Amino acid sequence: VRMLPAHKACVRAACEPYRPYTMAEVRTAAARKDFSVVSLFAGAGGSCTGYRHAGGEVRAVVEFGPNAAAAYKRNNPDCTVEQRDIRHVLRDPNGVEDLLWRAGLLPGELDWLDSSPPCTEFSLGGAGIGDQNRPKLHSGMWQTHVASLPFEYAKFLHRTQARVSLMENVVGLQIRAPELLRQIVDTLRFRDGERRYYANWKILSASNYGVPQKRKRIIVLSVRCDVAEKVGICSDEDVLRLFPMPTHGTVSIR
Repeated sequence: VRMLPAHKACVRAACEPYRPYTMAEVRTAAARKDFSVVSLFAGAGGSCTGYRHAGGEVRAVVEFGPNAAAAYKRNNPDCTVEQRDIRHVLRDPNGVEDLLWRAGLLPGELDWLDSSPPCTEFSLGGAGIGDQNRPKLHSGMWQTHVASLPFEYAKFLHRTQARVSLMENVVGLQIRAPELLRQIVDTLRFRDGERRYYANWKILSASNYGVPQKRKRIIVLSVRCDVAEKVGICSDEDVLRLFPMPTHGTVSIR
């Protein structure tokens, strides 16, 4: 990846028409199979569609909501869909490794682990984290301790030993719970006191990348140390260079 200084970044005019992608384009790109992907909290497949559009091959996903999992299976019949709570997969001594095996992978071979833990506990429009023992409804299922799910993702990452990983969440995580965000990122960086990943986060807005929507999200990137060092990333600060510069001025729906 060739990095450009901020003042040389190519930002397209705001008046450029918005052209939605087509599913035919997504299928054509996905056929390249440039990199392997496993997605956690996959929903009906929004993030996975983006990876496929970028040439990725989504091998397996974990989604505990029955309706979302059913929609995902129907739209992606060739993908392994694990309809279980991620915590149940982790409690199984061989749960993660079995999922990788069904995806044709061994620990350390996965290119990209994607994760979108529920954001309701951190949303600025919600009530906040609150009592984690009280069951809350998510995707048609009752669940407790939702705010700790990012840590379950971190455990999953260390079990898969994926080369690169991304977690996204709402900006309220940084505003309402900055110490929690720091703990999440540190848990991604280290396992058993040993540095495993270089990781950092940044807030990005979809409107800066050609999407007619003001959607800001925290994006946390983690790169396995051996992979990072081969491309000159030798610190958490270096990870910030991987985040893309804005490519568009604001694009309106009109």
